[in-house]
Amino acid sequence: MSRAAVRVGVGGRFSYDGEVVEVVEFVGTQAGGEVVLKDGRGRLLRLAVKELLLSDRARIIPDGPGPASDDPQEIAAVVLDRLDVGERERVLERAAHVREVLTGFRSGSEELPTAGEPRAAYAAGEPMESRYAAKAAELEVAARTVKRWVAAFRRDGEAGLVPASSGPRSGHRNAEVWSEVALEVMVEHTGQSKPSRKMVIERTRARLLARGFEEEDLPSRATAYRLLEDLERRHPTFRLSTKRNRDIASRPGGVYGKLRPTRPGEYLLMDTNRLDVFALDPVTLQWLQAELTVAMDWYTRCICGIRITPVSMKAVDFVLQEQPAPPAEVKSAKWERGATVRRARAALPRDKFVRFYLDEYRSLKWIAEHAGVNVDAIKVLVREYGMKREGKATRWRQIDLDWLRDQRAAGRTCRELAEQTGFSLGMISYLGRRHDLPGRHPGKNRSAPETQTSNTPL
Repeated sequence: MSRAAVRVGVGGRFSYDGEVVEVVEFVGTQAGGEVVLKDGRGRLLRLAVKELLLSDRARIIPDGPGPASDDPQEIAAVVLDRLDVGERERVLERAAHVREVLTGFRSGSEELPTAGEPRAAYAAGEPMESRYAAKAAELEVAARTVKRWVAAFRRDGEAGLVPASSGPRSGHRNAEVWSEVALEVMVEHTGQSKPSRKMVIERTRARLLARGFEEEDLPSRATAYRLLEDLERRHPTFRLSTKRNRDIASRPGGVYGKLRPTRPGEYLLMDTNRLDVFALDPVTLQWLQAELTVAMDWYTRCICGIRITPVSMKAVDFVLQEQPAPPAEVKSAKWERGATVRRARAALPRDKFVRFYLDEYRSLKWIAEHAGVNVDAIKVLVREYGMKREGKATRWRQIDLDWLRDQRAAGRTCRELAEQTGFSLGMISYLGRRHDLPGRHPGKNRSAPETQTSNTPL
């Protein structure tokens, strides 16, 4: 649980009027609390606590980075705000029990005791194991449960005592694996039409079954829909428009902020100012006020160009008037092929390529489009990794023909088997015709029903 608060005490650091100061002492006065600060040169400063916390001249310096958008869990305020009144009261009651185990007081402080505190079972001299056992007997739970509550409270405070079912995440043992595969499917549809949640769930299920998972190892349909709601915040796919989702997916991975030049010619700063100079337009014979435009390279701080125009100049006008940059070095075709192979090798390591090429039996064209390279580069990776598909119908061989024969004998249709296995209807029908499986197959000639004739003369 990310902590969005900073402890203010002795040793805490602040930035006051641009200087870093450290709290060395708290002083209580009739006017209120005050703190004694020490700067880097050893000078002392006495200041009111209210002034230190509320003034614009002071800014606290946290010890850690604090909460971030990519944290694995939500901050405590968000987790507690999701609870209703009944759930919040149960969490507060559980926190009081934990504080009694740790300190002997339900409030957590000996200055705020209730009637009969501290009780004998939670006195200061009692060991922690006996406290765990006493609290477990009082609440009729296991001692291990009490220990888990104490560990969560020490780590995340009251928010750590919120049951897992109250949060958005699922407690299924394979929820994380299922979410990773579902996210792969959602990312693949970034450049395609918007998929439905049902289609993503079915494709995720088919991929996990192909990778060796059993049906009982997968989350239920309701759990899958809840997991998709969490993934929607990470990679928008279902809620917004397709154009908006593609725009979000193409955003840079880093955070937005001030641009920082790293080489000459990377950024150009331009500024335009009006001058107390007037010029005569030779066409309209009107006096126009001139404007000065200056362009400066951000990295070298050198002036790259100056223009005086009768109207405000745009950046594109300035660039078109400047001398064009020298043409880039022409790369040979051999160098381009090598660069394409290097990009393919970086985008498709061996384990990922094995999953696409052998486990999921993706075509070379699909793998090339997924990696953003051409098919020739993928063929080079096939030779480098030493991979080979035996036979034309390699993908069909992963279907157990004995199981398929039993299913066809039981009366199941090709469409039902295609939906269960994830293969196409034509592939299931082809296997039935090729191996002479029982049941009817699409395309076969069906004999006309026999008609009974009567020998009774008219």
